[in-house]
Amino acid sequence: MNRNDVLIAGLHCGNLSESAGFEQVATLLPFDYIDANQFWFANSEFGTIPKKLNLLTYEAALRLRGSRYQLIHFLLPEVHLTFSLPSSSKIVKVGTVHLPLDVFKEQNLNKHGYVMKLRKNAFDRLDSIITLTRSNEGEIRELFPQADVKFIPHGVYDFSSFFLSQAPAEEDVLNIITVGTNFRDLEMYKALASYAKAEGRKWKFHLLGASKWRPFLIGLENVKIYPYLNEKTYLTLLSQCDIHLLPLTFATANNALLEAHSVGVPSIVSKLDSVKDYSLSTTSFFEDIHSLIESISAFESYNQSTRLKLKKTTLEEAKKFHWAEIASSLESYYQQLLDSI
Repeated sequence: MNRNDVLIAGLHCGNLSESAGFEQVATLLPFDYIDANQFWFANSEFGTIPKKLNLLTYEAALRLRGSRYQLIHFLLPEVHLTFSLPSSSKIVKVGTVHLPLDVFKEQNLNKHGYVMKLRKNAFDRLDSIITLTRSNEGEIRELFPQADVKFIPHGVYDFSSFFLSQAPAEEDVLNIITVGTNFRDLEMYKALASYAKAEGRKWKFHLLGASKWRPFLIGLENVKIYPYLNEKTYLTLLSQCDIHLLPLTFATANNALLEAHSVGVPSIVSKLDSVKDYSLSTTSFFEDIHSLIESISAFESYNQSTRLKLKKTTLEEAKKFHWAEIASSLESYYQQLLDSI
């Protein structure tokens, strides 16, 4: 494949750290890339008129450029894809799915207006849909039977330089970090923090990117809510914690989970089929508050030697999610699609 055979179309969501997001893979692929963040009003909030203008301009640019390539890959089509799909059947059209698919179901389309109907029509013309979790492959095939469905996982950069062989000692306190509120289980988190406070457990909770949760956690002095942290400060804090806690209600890929892997911090995660694609041998799962408390208590009982072994194993197994590996898989898939024309 040559550089001008493939066009990759993406954008960076402002709620993610600068190194997060599926568009990172484009930097490691030898193909042209068009970025919505290079157009007017790129930093506007989703749903606002400026952001709609940004995405409209982006769609127009994609429409003009897309016809020059043999394959075009839309990295985040759920937020912009409407009229930019090339009309030629000779151009392979690929989209990556990140979000819940309910909006595309017939009974829900009318609730989301004309734009969503246009988006559904565009998805109906995709030749391939890349899913970030095997758990929704069947649902995608049912909704979009014309498309080849391929699982390629989300990736993460190698952050092993932040690895700490031992978390800083703090009077036998267990430091537990949670990042973000998107599809996070607030009730589970609050129940855990309330239990730890009531029982006098030496568990210190670090909560990032969760200012919306602050009113619901009043009175829980064992929870520290942080303001915005730059990436270096965030990764440093993450590496200093003993456990990464991820209470979820929905997931495909999860940047925070991958980042914890990449700095060698073991995770305790809600038991969802979609998360299993991103779990390691050191990942623990919970189904309710009781199994969550048991998992944390078990980790708390480990000596330093066992904890270090878990951290090193986490760091080593995280390599399979490094962006270089994902880019290689994606490039091979592009070639497979082009060969099938």
